[in-house]
Amino acid sequence: MAPETLLRTKGYLRDDNGKPVLVKIEVIEPSSGRRLAFSPEDGSVKWGLAKAALFSIAFYTIECFHTGTYRYSASVIMAVLKSVPVLSQLGSTMAPQSIQVIFAMFEMAAELHSNHGSVWSCSIWDANITGIWSNCVDIQQFLLNATPTEILGMGGNSSALPAWWVGKAHAFIAPIEAFATSMSAAVVSDSAESLEVLPTYIYTMSLVPAESTFNVTTASGLAKFYTNMLFVQGICHTSNVC
Repeated sequence: MAPETLLRTKGYLRDDNGKPVLVKIEVIEPSSGRRLAFSPEDGSVKWGLAKAALFSIAFYTIECFHTGTYRYSASVIMAVLKSVPVLSQLGSTMAPQSIQVIFAMFEMAAELHSNHGSVWSCSIWDANITGIWSNCVDIQQFLLNATPTEILGMGGNSSALPAWWVGKAHAFIAPIEAFATSMSAAVVSDSAESLEVLPTYIYTMSLVPAESTFNVTTASGLAKFYTNMLFVQGICHTSNVC
């Protein structure tokens, strides 16, 4: 989906005494698909151009995920606010995030607005705004359904990853999951009727496709929903923009 003006690249990092070091960049030729490899040994000019190509496509990718994260956050909060009473246990937990999300929605609107120099206005890239919105929906559905380790790209063998991976965001997974599990056990009995309505608004906000079996009416399902909400808004968003 990225514009053709952005070269497709792949960067290789090495763990050097607990710090990430960029050691190689592959630049893919648009016409042939051939991969051209560059390293610091190729000299400052070639290496500098390769880094510029890598950072350009990386910035585009980050902006896609950043905007998708805002859409996810706004959609989740709006779904809860529309279905759960404000004074219920679950409703009361929305209050602090709600103010942040309102600002985030304004920022997202500014990013996507088409009449000034925003990243999606075509003044920076030849961006397909329809494709951008479709991509944002795909990202928010991924953020709702994936586990925190999947969101961080950790796979199943997290012990093999260096300590600096995604800014050590994985260290927050366990305490967030524990809190969400404890909170959800109490909320299920307190807000049972509201939780029956919540899936309708989750679907309305395009957080799940029509055929989804996502279930927030059980303690385990609500815990997953709440875990991702806290993790994406608080931890994942920070990793996106840093």
